[in-house]
Order: sequence, then structure tokens, then C-alpha cells
Amino acid sequence: PHRLLRRRALPARGHDVRFACRPSMVKVVDGLGFAATAIGDDVPDPTSITELVPLDEEHEERVLRHGFADTGARRRGRGLVALCGSARPDVVVADEVDYGAFVAAEVAGVPSASVIVAAAGGFTRPDVIADALR
Repeated sequence: PHRLLRRRALPARGHDVRFACRPSMVKVVDGLGFAATAIGDDVPDPTSITELVPLDEEHEERVLRHGFADTGARRRGRGLVALCGSARPDVVVADEVDYGAFVAAEVAGVPSASVIVAAAGGFTRPDVIADALR
């Protein structure tokens, strides 16, 4: 679907498509025919990603709150504000938990859209992330 957007629909309407991704994904995104900008931190050691563990809702909420809504949002947000300043996008489209992208779009005065990526139709609850985003 991204190739279709990149190569047909959006460029035909005068839009450039750029992905802001972690540094290790830039070559992958470039290889798919998209422009990419490295934003934020990378996974220090991909082999450090652990095996799947039994579901622990409280743990998942902590990861969402601290890793995405707090620390992750601040890191990505700073880079994305700078990118919005130089690239001057018409819109920022981001994964539903890329809170830094939405804050950066608001700071830059750019409209934003959220893409729901969870099979359940989204899992973000305001009571889990609200304090971290203040």
C-alpha cells in the first residue's frame, strides 16, 4: 500500500512522502523507494529483544506510559519538530502510539492523523497515558 501511495496517488497530487524512523530502518525504508530521515534512538542491540512472555497488562501499561508517552515521545518529538521545521509537511501521519509525532505536529502547526495498527482496533486508553503527556 505504501508503494502505491508513493508512486501514484500522492506524487500525482504534488506530495512528497517521507518516513521518520529509527536510524537502523533508514536503509530499509530507502530500499522500498521512500525518503527516510533518522529520528530518535535506535534499538541498542537487536539481539537484546527478549522472547515473548505471558501477558501482563500492568507491565504493558507501564511500557506504553513510560516508553512511548513519556520518554519516547520526548525523544521523537524533538527530532520531529526539527524535521517539521525544515521539511514543512502538509500533514503528519503516525502510528497510534507515536505520541511524539502528534505533539510535534501540534507545535509545528501541522495537521496530524493517527493510524490504528493494533488488531484490536487500538489499545491506548487516556487513563494510562494522560499524566505522562502533561
